[in-house]
Amino acid sequence: MQIVGGYLLSLELPQNRAHLTLNVTVDDARFNSVNVKFSNRDGSPIRVEMNHLSISLIHHPESDLATMGELEEVYRIDGGFGLWGDFGTVVVYCDDCSLPESQIR
Repeated sequence: MQIVGGYLLSLELPQNRAHLTLNVTVDDARFNSVNVKFSNRDGSPIRVEMNHLSISLIHHPESDLATMGELEEVYRIDGGFGLWGDFGTVVVYCDDCSLPESQIR
């Protein structure tokens, strides 16, 4: 299942900073999606930096789906993960990501 390259449907960061969850499509034709979760294994709060953020709805006429753009890449950084897509750049300082290892650069 290829998640990176899917479209971002929602982004959740609770007030307690326990996790960052992205809901990403995995099949445009059927509107299937999965949650990608970033958190700390010990339950401590994560730190999130949002840079050059531009969240807006984009309509995809071929699938009749409105999204916040494509999740282009998830990559490792010192102490966490970087996320890059049509929505901007998000840096998450945490030690766990639910993405399969093969999809993290």
